[in-house]
Amino acid sequence: MGALRFVAKGNPKAYTIVDGEKLHMEENDLILTPQRTWHHHENPSDEPVIWLDAIDTPFVRNMNAIFYEQYSSMKQPVVDPGDSVQLDTGWTRPRWRNVDAERGLAVAYKWASTFNRLKRLARKEGSPYDGVILEYVNPLTGGSALPTMDCHVQMLRGGEETKTHRHTSGAVYFVIQGEGETVAGDQAFRWSKGDGFVVPNWCPHRHRNLVRDDALLFSVSDAPLLKAAQLYREEAVS
Repeated sequence: MGALRFVAKGNPKAYTIVDGEKLHMEENDLILTPQRTWHHHENPSDEPVIWLDAIDTPFVRNMNAIFYEQYSSMKQPVVDPGDSVQLDTGWTRPRWRNVDAERGLAVAYKWASTFNRLKRLARKEGSPYDGVILEYVNPLTGGSALPTMDCHVQMLRGGEETKTHRHTSGAVYFVIQGEGETVAGDQAFRWSKGDGFVVPNWCPHRHRNLVRDDALLFSVSDAPLLKAAQLYREEAVS
């Protein structure tokens, strides 16, 4: 199975090790543990670390493709800096290495740079249905973060209300900051920092920021699976 972790309460001393990659877990970071990767978590600090965990187990189970293998020891060794997969991301990468980019990479999307991009785009019009929204992409392919799940972070500016739309993918939301309301079908969900809510597939929905300060939402959906099967559809709802 493939999984991702969105860190709700982080600590710079805590980390996840994925195939030997040591990825520190700071607040609002997104960390991937792609399919077929060894991983474990450690928190040597005295403070708790809390994350939102999304995993594609239902799909993999229904495909009858679940495999599990215990690692040879309780902890993994950290890879040599020259062998780190992080060197394969960014604007340059080693030409002599072959990387299985399609399954996703063991990477951490650091919140500081993500939030900086949101702020730089805050004065742009953005999406009429989602406000200023960014997708976390595979740094090698430009595709979804994982083959089975995509992730987004969006900003709803003070008082902003989006238009209504619906899509064949469902989504789970986590509120990073702010106060607002999401109307999904005939239900209205009031939310604030730390809350979570779900918008089912093909359910008309819209978002509204109820205060003057910016609201930030993280979301994860199963859209990549539907797109791969040519079943993804999205439309505006009047």
